[in-house]
Amino acid sequence: MGASPPAWLRQLAASTPGLTVPGYLPDVAAPLRRAQALVVPLTGGAGVKTKVLHAFGCWLPVVSTADGLRGTQAQDGVHALVGETDDELAGAAVRVLDDRGLAASLAASGAELLRARFSPQVSRAALRTVLDGVHA
Repeated sequence: MGASPPAWLRQLAASTPGLTVPGYLPDVAAPLRRAQALVVPLTGGAGVKTKVLHAFGCWLPVVSTADGLRGTQAQDGVHALVGETDDELAGAAVRVLDDRGLAASLAASGAELLRARFSPQVSRAALRTVLDGVHA
């Protein structure tokens, strides 16, 4: 997912059964619900990666670099699996695909993290706290 995936990645997906690189998607929920895991091999960048939050909301296990999880407060082995090299990411993805219990645990923990940290109720409470401080 994401606008303008590089040509090498599109070519790899075209020749690899089961690998999909859709590029830009106006609605990410449908393909996430069909997926078995989301792999986020990002390096660099800032802020929360909303694709990770979407995956958590779809109860989808996530494998990512630390950069891909930045801003989510996700913990390695609890909410997602983290790898920094190609081999680490691939190994973690295989673990998730081979171990349904691990996949279910990561998915449930990710969904709970999303509810606890990013729900509308949590956002409203944080905004109310800031506004109360301004008016004090």
